[in-house]
Amino acid sequence: MMVAVQPLTSRPACAALAPLLIVLSGCQTGLPREQREALSQAARLYQQQQIGPALSKLNPIIRDYGKTPEAAEAYYLRGLCFSQSNQLQSAAQDFRAVVGRGGVRENLADLARASLAMIHYRWGNWDQAAELYAACVDRLPNKPPTDLILFYAGNAMQRSGRWAEARLQFSRILFAFPRQSIARDARIKCYWRYNYFSIQLGTYSESERADEAVRQFRARGLDTWQEARAGVSPPRWVVLTGRYARYADALAALPAVRKFQADAHVVP
Repeated sequence: MMVAVQPLTSRPACAALAPLLIVLSGCQTGLPREQREALSQAARLYQQQQIGPALSKLNPIIRDYGKTPEAAEAYYLRGLCFSQSNQLQSAAQDFRAVVGRGGVRENLADLARASLAMIHYRWGNWDQAAELYAACVDRLPNKPPTDLILFYAGNAMQRSGRWAEARLQFSRILFAFPRQSIARDARIKCYWRYNYFSIQLGTYSESERADEAVRQFRARGLDTWQEARAGVSPPRWVVLTGRYARYADALAALPAVRKFQADAHVVP
């Protein structure tokens, strides 16, 4: 039996969080027929965003058949349900149960790691997220939503100081998913040549306008510079301020910078 559940969110390039990889599959041989059907029904309910009814199908399977190999599929799907309803602690517990079980098919364990990494990303635990992503992204197939998983893996790795590894994730997006909308943002991050964060104050189509903006910001007491943005066409020039080794330091500096420019944001 195979049940494929598609991501429930749209695919904006700068989504607040990546869609979780969702593919339930495998031969259910240890579960009775009734529970196999309940698992399939839960997957369909999840696809329809009926989280409560899906949980009502999954909880008895885990309670009564939690030691069977197929229970890992139920744990994974329940973790997705908890994630969708923002019950992140419960979701993390279920994803850890999948990762920690012996005999779980490799694909499912990798999906659980990616989903658990996304939870740590949402919590701002960049080191834990980067470590989990590093343990699974190399084995994910080159098909959506792996492109978004790679994008957030790269972000987490940047924010944990793993700059070289981050560039590998963005490079893979450019190689395997060149036509996806996320490729543009991945290109900008991949071509960022520094191992630090800055704060972007503006972007301009002409270098002369960027120069003028730099002069104006400096006249107001803010140390800024402009440079050409790599990896974009037509050419763009950005005005930047600050060099921060840690993402947290850049975020801490952002409120003061926004007194000069309200839409300033951390880059890359």
